[in-house]
Amino acid sequence: MSKKYETDRLTYAMMTAEDGDLMLDLDSDPEVMRYITNGKCTTPEDMRDVYIPRMLSYTNKTCGWGLWKTFRKEDGDFIGWFLLRPNKDAPREVEIGWRFKQKYWGMGYGTEGATLFRDHSFAQANVEKLYAIALPGNIGSIGIMKKIGMTFIKRYIHEDTIFDPEEVVHYEMKAPTTR
Repeated sequence: MSKKYETDRLTYAMMTAEDGDLMLDLDSDPEVMRYITNGKCTTPEDMRDVYIPRMLSYTNKTCGWGLWKTFRKEDGDFIGWFLLRPNKDAPREVEIGWRFKQKYWGMGYGTEGATLFRDHSFAQANVEKLYAIALPGNIGSIGIMKKIGMTFIKRYIHEDTIFDPEEVVHYEMKAPTTR
């Protein structure tokens, strides 16, 4: 996979451990964190000790798995990131996700990037399914899921090693049959 991507309005590059400041800046807005940690901002220690090691544990440049830092072409502003991560229990299934600075919500950037990463995922012969989860109240993220063609599958309690168990909605789509 290319080390960089671009769409009409955005550029994307794989995040590394050196990008902790970008992630920390994004996670310092309680509104951004509202549907992730109930508004609790990430501390520098958590970024260093928890989030960066977690990101590095699933980063695979060959497959394009990891966090993709995203910038606007017009001014170079960092707007957030996209996630591609294989399911540890079902490696042919890939999770897609995103997080953006509040001032860039509602501008279509999520759909623009999610479409790119959906297509990239399905271009890989071993990916059978793409899925995403969100808290039920996160209508912005759910809207992106629907716009890229995902279908609601279920609600369940998601248990994560970092966050408290929470009810989430699960959307997914299978790889196109003609590829």
